[in-house]
Amino acid sequence: MRVQSSQELQAMLGNLRAPDGVMSRLIDEAAIQDMQDSMAVGPADMTTDPAKCRDLLKAGELVDYRIPTAAAVLGPQANMSVIMASSDDSGYFWQGMYSIGKVLGYCTEVTISSGNQYVHSSLTRLNLDLHGSKSFTYVTTITGSGSPIHVLRMVTMSGNLFVTGVHPLPDAQPTDAVIRELSSYVNAIVDHAGDPVPTTPATKQRTPPQTGNSA
Repeated sequence: MRVQSSQELQAMLGNLRAPDGVMSRLIDEAAIQDMQDSMAVGPADMTTDPAKCRDLLKAGELVDYRIPTAAAVLGPQANMSVIMASSDDSGYFWQGMYSIGKVLGYCTEVTISSGNQYVHSSLTRLNLDLHGSKSFTYVTTITGSGSPIHVLRMVTMSGNLFVTGVHPLPDAQPTDAVIRELSSYVNAIVDHAGDPVPTTPATKQRTPPQTGNSA
């Protein structure tokens, strides 16, 4: 599969629909960068316990501004999903997928610190077969800084295409309905990656959604 441009990825994501039939809302490039910053695990000076988890957590974020990326929001602000698609043939994101696997193997409980700030990251893997050659589904819970933050995350790759779905949760247990909805978005992008690109993308959203940190 060839590398797709940001515009082609936008067209694919712009074709997604929520269960109520409402079209997705594309996120513009400036807002994507803000969103990627907010999703990244900790600042540059962060440390982790266990220490070996620091680089794995950062690599597993699949964030790089040089790689063609598009993102879209589906659903209302109070119950939204964020879908991000990137196209990369450099091997960087493939290595990131490998890092996610290692994180879920032995970095499921991590204390993250920066300066005087400490938070605890807990990861719970879910057994779900997404479309694609390699995929992960897990819930991240961040505690120690205000109310706990729970996020359902799905990541899959197919050739040069990498798709991430994120959905904030009220607690650490996602409902079957939320799992079905988020997986339908992720799988739709993978399933239709080779289809002719639609010519009319959805309306762009300029404000990045607030999904909390996710590992």
